[in-house]
Order: sequence, then structure tokens, then C-alpha cells
Amino acid sequence: MPPRKTVVSPVPQPQNKPREPALTAALLFAAGIVCDRFGRWEISTWLVLGGFLMGAAFFALRKSQTRTAAVLVALALLAAGGARHHLFWSVREASSIATFPTDLQPVRLEAIVASPISLRNNNRPGVPTWMRVDHSIFLAESQSLLNHAGTKLSATGLVRVDVAGHLLDYQPGDRVQILGQLRSPEPPGNPGDFDYPEFLRSRGIDRIVRCDSPDTIQLIDRPTGIQASWSRLREAVRVECDKLIFDHLPAQLQPVAASLLIGDRSDLKEETEAAFIRSGTMHILAISGLHIGVLAGFVMLLCRAVGLRKLTTWLLVLGLVYGYAAIAESRPPVMRAVVLCTMVVISQLLGRKSDGLQALGLSALVLLLINPADLFDVGAQLSFLAVAVIFTLSDWIAERTYVSFQDRLLAGERPLFVRICTAGGRWLLGAYVMSTMIWLITIPITMRTFHLVSPAGLVVNALLTPVSTLVLCAGYLFLGVGLLCPALAGWAVIPFRDGLSWFLKAVEWSSRLPGAAGDSPMPSTIWMGGFYALLIAGLLVRSSGVKRWVWRGTFLWTLGWLALAAWPHSLEPGLTCTFLDVGHGEAIVVTCPNGRTLLYDIGSLGDGRRAARSVQALLRERGIGHIDALVLSHADADHYNGGIDLVANTPIGTTLFSQHCLNFEQEGLPELFTELTRHGTHLKMIQAGDELLLDPEVRIKVLHPSPQIRDRQDNSNSVVLQIDYAGKSILLTGDLEEGGAAALMKHRIAPIDLFLAPHHGGKSANTPALAKWAAPRHVFVSSGRDITPALARIYPQAEAIHCTAVDGAIQARISPGGLIQVGTHRAGHQSAGTRPLVTQRHP
Repeated sequence: MPPRKTVVSPVPQPQNKPREPALTAALLFAAGIVCDRFGRWEISTWLVLGGFLMGAAFFALRKSQTRTAAVLVALALLAAGGARHHLFWSVREASSIATFPTDLQPVRLEAIVASPISLRNNNRPGVPTWMRVDHSIFLAESQSLLNHAGTKLSATGLVRVDVAGHLLDYQPGDRVQILGQLRSPEPPGNPGDFDYPEFLRSRGIDRIVRCDSPDTIQLIDRPTGIQASWSRLREAVRVECDKLIFDHLPAQLQPVAASLLIGDRSDLKEETEAAFIRSGTMHILAISGLHIGVLAGFVMLLCRAVGLRKLTTWLLVLGLVYGYAAIAESRPPVMRAVVLCTMVVISQLLGRKSDGLQALGLSALVLLLINPADLFDVGAQLSFLAVAVIFTLSDWIAERTYVSFQDRLLAGERPLFVRICTAGGRWLLGAYVMSTMIWLITIPITMRTFHLVSPAGLVVNALLTPVSTLVLCAGYLFLGVGLLCPALAGWAVIPFRDGLSWFLKAVEWSSRLPGAAGDSPMPSTIWMGGFYALLIAGLLVRSSGVKRWVWRGTFLWTLGWLALAAWPHSLEPGLTCTFLDVGHGEAIVVTCPNGRTLLYDIGSLGDGRRAARSVQALLRERGIGHIDALVLSHADADHYNGGIDLVANTPIGTTLFSQHCLNFEQEGLPELFTELTRHGTHLKMIQAGDELLLDPEVRIKVLHPSPQIRDRQDNSNSVVLQIDYAGKSILLTGDLEEGGAAALMKHRIAPIDLFLAPHHGGKSANTPALAKWAAPRHVFVSSGRDITPALARIYPQAEAIHCTAVDGAIQARISPGGLIQVGTHRAGHQSAGTRPLVTQRHP
């Protein structure tokens, strides 16, 4: 019997991980964008550098030095990123509207409406009745400008038009005439404020046009071209979707449904948005790649269910995804998902397997070529990071949750309930691993941007993701049926309505969990740069040994930052008084040498949230977690209407006020005292002669009002504080005027070093008699407009007059030796959005 031959199979060799050249190219291009944003190189430098590097790479290839050529091409890509960003960010045509002066004279623009008109509801508590005017906002492509002298000039560029009132019957593509004031956005006034000029500039918006009424907008003509027809069709579909939501859903679900399905958050309540933020599910509410992916997957399932061919299915998926992106206003996360979906469809049609990271890198490169400023968009950063984590970990999780053929055979003998629990547990474990890694990778950005950490997101995201997927599918089905067959919309809305109701209840319940969210320290730019540089290195490095050392370095780098953040910081010596820029209002933060904090007033005319956000940002920057004493000067809304928002997020020890402040006819004041009590704040009345004990080195004395004197005007009853430290005096006067000022001037005091001009610098409150009595060295004005020239005539003896409308936040520091130092926020801070533009002339 011949011997049997045994074939020995070779030992399988580990396959090399495929390279991702598109991902590498996108990272190099992004590095060039960063260099130009912060390095401020000239365009000629980038172009010469890029040309030299490409030439050197060509000669290196001719000499067969492929590695050298690859390095040179990589550096050329970096130079290309810098050049593209410079052209987008810093260069404008000579006829650009950005080059026109922004005075208070009205101008007349001819422009083309470039976006749907959105309505901003201004009917909020704390807003005076005369300011409760809704605003219509849209973008317009400017073409020409007629100035106040009657000269018509070419003026090109994108402007943001803000119209007081409801603007009706205008559509994208309409050619209109706009009469209004041409303005530049104001730079940040306080530490941590939102950089509005940078935000507008990153979207290519060069100016703001403010209009007093809808009558200032006149229709010139309505073009009938393909682009205009497409814009009107898109707007009509969006309006019809909004109408379906309004007609078939209860009022409490309409804002959430509009945000979830078409990206309209104009009517979303603040408490609802806060619930999503605290529960860590805000990414579900804002349209992003998740929504595009759910739509594409849902359409694919429907097409397969009806037996459509592969080519038809993919083309239908692509068409619906593009149409939905247009309706939902294509923001960077949406565009990333659209480009990614396009690449997947193309690879499927060509019969090739798509590499996730390669497709992600290519989509990033496309988006950065279109708008390089999207690199600094928080939504785009979070979206790309989350998808990169999914692509990186999906194979790793699949390997560890893989069930062999033998195990599947054995599982078949188990009860059905056990099999369902086993499969569900395996899936839930994988989902938790994925969501935990996404949370850990993106948490530095959320901490730096939103100053919030949400542990609830770790618990609920894996559980709510499948629920939100089903709700989205039901919503898309409802919109599709409603658009195609409106008679059936009432039936199609039922699963969406019920699912959304349960989903919203789950989000609200999650947001109320103990420790669901809390304030967080802000990571430094250096630490974040190092953290993400190490992550990118770990993603690109091919050697497993080097990769392990990179992950260890990332862990140690993070550990070092946590240790540094937890280390107690020593207080700067002396007393600090900061006059925050809150427009026409007041918010003054006094920090004593021992670290205890007093807040004098918290309000802003029209929007108290502005004052609350400014105070919270300042406290966060200084590492202060609570306020020891809040003093309300009097019962005017612009001095207290930020209190409710402040106490909801920042603990307040004691609130102090005079008996004259208890005027509960003022809107919002009873609610403020109710909220202060509910959050455990002690309430205490004060009067002239009282002293506040915050620091043994600081004397804080109440000079006014006296209980025996009651003026008919609230302003005259303002609480006046005199703060003495190291031989220097601060006088905080609120809105003191007339009878109150006369009573105050009966006190004999030494000349005041730091003096708050009463009533926001108003002429009736700042009299020559008061100026002579106080004899201030430094005068501070908390106002929404520049009134320093008028005050200079009233206080000629003052060394300096500081106005928050001009200087932004003003910080006065008194050293233990009595030295006074005054610094302003805008003097020491230049917004990236206010970086000078370069005009470019063409023959």
C-alpha cells in the first residue's frame, strides 16, 4: 500500500496594513493651514516654497531617490495647505466689501439672496417689551454699493443681513436692494467670549448689514436660471418639511423634530438643548454624519426590500443623500459624510473594497480645499475624530467578538432567550468599547470649547444610539410619505411621534442623573497639540513596537496634564476688580487677596445670558468654582437679569440687596429670588453703614442707601460700595443719580482711585459736583457705546477713562504695596477674525 502524502500548508504570514496616502496628505495639508493661521506667512513665501520643493522632488525622482522625493512632496503638500488658507483667509479682491469703511451712514446694496431666511425669536424673559422684535437673518452676495454720497461702487463679497421684523416672500436667488448700516462684527470683549469675527470670516462672510425694518429690502428681479430654480426648489422642499412637522406633531415635539430632521434649531428651547448637552447626546440633535449614514442605510434596506438592482439602489442612495444635505444646510460634518458616502458608492460600483481611513482622508482633503477654515470648526473636528475611531476600532472589535463555527453549533443547542442575551451582550460590549473610545478621544475638544464634561454620555450613548437610529428612520419615512402622498402623513407620523416622545424622555432623564455633567478645566493649547499629535503618530506608525511606545507616551502625557490640573494654584497677590463687557449693563467681579469673590450686579440690557456667560468664563479662566457674595445694586433688569442663568451653573453663597430692591413688579425679579432660594443661596438685606466681611485685609463698606431715605426712582436707591485695600479705594455706584447722589455726597471720603461712573456714564448721573466730590484717578464706564469724550469733560482730573464698549473687559489690580495696574482685554488680545486683510488687484 503506497504511503499517503500529507500536504503541509504554509504558516500564514501577517499581512501588512495598507497605507493610507490620502490620510497622510490630508494631515500634511492641515498642518500647512495651521502654520499659516498662526505663523502669518505671505502668499509669495508659500508659493516659492511649494515650487522649490516640487522641483527638488522631481530631481530626486530622476536620481531614483524615492524616499527623498516622498519627503519633499510631503513638505510641498504642507506648503499647498498654507497657500490655500492664506488665499481664503487673508486675501480679498480690491472691490471686496471688506475694504469699505463701516461708519454709521446708511448704504444701499444690490445683492443676491444666498441662503434661506431664518427667523430669530427675541421674545424671551428678561427682554424689555420694546426690544421684543423678531429678526429675519439671511446671507447675500453683494454686487454693488451706493454710498451716502450717491456714488455707485463695485462691492463684492458675502454679507450677513439682519432685518428687524418678519421678512416674507424672499427666496434664495432673488436680486434685491438693501438699505442699511454696514458694520464689522465686534471682537471678543471678555476672556473666553465667543470669537464672532473669526466665526463669520471662517464662513467667508466679510460684513454685517443691519436694517431697521422689512421695508428696507426691495425686490429687483427674480432670476429664472438653473441655479436659481434649484435654490427655490430646495427652499420649497424645506418649507414643506417644516409644514409637515408643524401640522402633524404636538407643539412640545416640533422644535426637536425640526432640529433632528432638517437642522432647524430656531425654536428649540434652551432647557431642551441643555438636556441634550448634559446627557452627552448633542451629536444626535445636530445633523451630522450619523444622520446621513442612517438615511443611506435606511434607503438601501427599502430598495433591497422591493428588489431594486444594485446600480439603481446606489444611485438612488446617492441622490437622496445629496438632496438631504442641501435641505439640511451643508455644514462641514454633513459634507464630510456626503463625500465619504460618495466614495463608498463609487468603490461599490467599481467592485472594489473601500478603505475607511483612506476615504476619510480623501474627504478631509476635499473639504479643506473648498474651505480650509473648516479645520478649526468644532463640529468638523468632532465628526472626523469620531469616524476615525470607528474605522480604526471596527476590525479590532470584530476580531474579539467573533464567534467561531463550533461555538455557533454549540449555541444552537441553548435556549432562545440565552442566545438572544449572549448576542445582545456581545453587541453591547462592542458598542460600549466604541463609544468609550470616541468619548475619550473627543473629550479634550468638548472641554476646551464647551467647558463641560458629560460622564452620562458614557452610559447612555451606547443604549440610545439604536433608539435614535429607529427614530430617525421613522422620521425620514414620515417626511418621505408626507412629501409624496400627504394624505397618508397622518398615519406615517405615528411611529415617529411615539418614538421621539420616548427618546426625548430618555434624554431628559439622563440629563438629571447625579453627576450627569459638570464644569471642567480648560486644557491648554500645548497639551492638546501634544495629545492629538501623539494620536496621529499612533495611527500612522506601522511598527507595532513603536506604536506601543506612542500609546504609552499618550497615557503619560494625559496623566501629566491631569496632575497639573489637580495641583493647587497659588493666588496672585493683591486685589483684582474686573469690569466685564456686557453691553449696556453691569457685571463687576472683585477677587480678594484670600481668593474669595464678590460679584457686583449681573445683567445686560436685552439679554441677561450675555452677562452670565461672561462671568462664568472669567471664573473658569481663574479657576474659581463659586461666588461668595452677589450684590444687586437695584431693581433694574440690566443689573439682575443674568442671575437666573448664573445661579443655575455657578454656586452663590449669599445674595445681598437693599430693601428698595424688593420691587416685585419688575419682570423676572421674583423668579430670580425663587431660583436663588432653590439653589441654597442665602438672602440678606443691607443698608448704609453695613460692612461685608470677605477678607480681613479688605474693608467693604455700604455707603448707600439709608433705610430712612427712599427716593421715588429705583436708580437713586442703588447700593453703593466702597472697597478699601492697601491704602487705595474703589467706589461702585450702580445707577445712582439725583437724590441718591446728593445723599452720597454728604459722606466725607478721600479721593477715589477706581471709580465706576454711575448709570453707565449718563450725563444726568455724572455731574460736575459728583466729579469734584469723588476726584477719581481712574474712571470706569460699563456701557454699550463709547462715551469717553463726554466723560473726559466731566472728569478732567482723571488720569484715564476706561469704557468697556471700547476696551472690552477692564481689569484693575491693586498690589499689596498699593500699586495700581489697569489692563484691557482688547489691548492684549487680537482675534484671528480681525487679522488684517490683503487686497489683491487684477489687471
